[in-house]
Amino acid sequence: EEPAGERVEGVEGDVELAALQRAVARKRDRFAGMEGRLRPGLLSQRLAQQQDSLARNARRLSNLGRAQTARWRDRIDGADRMLRSLGYQATLERGYAVIRAEGAVMTTQAAAAKHPVLEIQFSDGRLTVGSAGAKPRKTTKADEAPDQGSLF
Repeated sequence: EEPAGERVEGVEGDVELAALQRAVARKRDRFAGMEGRLRPGLLSQRLAQQQDSLARNARRLSNLGRAQTARWRDRIDGADRMLRSLGYQATLERGYAVIRAEGAVMTTQAAAAKHPVLEIQFSDGRLTVGSAGAKPRKTTKADEAPDQGSLF
């Protein structure tokens, strides 16, 4: 066998060698064309420009993020204000009360009359009325509101 690096003899060897030489020449020409663009001064200048651009974009992105966060905070604050104004706590603040029996909200006098113990929630706390041993009071005709009749 021939050592690597010695010229291959014969027609096939000459063709392979010529193709290899052409490939090397093309690569050399391509590299020589790049050589002018690979000067350190130009690369440093381009790097500085890209760093400036990156810093500008980072500042813009940061400003946009802060602005978006502020918009979201404003929307959440508005929703919170709406929730507080529509919630039953605001109603209690205006002087109303919530009546509960056994944990359930009583919405009518008839429903509340069936329970011996009621809990009344005011804006500043809760109050339990009645006693556990007491029997529910039966409603009578006198407890019902009188019929006002027609005003027309």
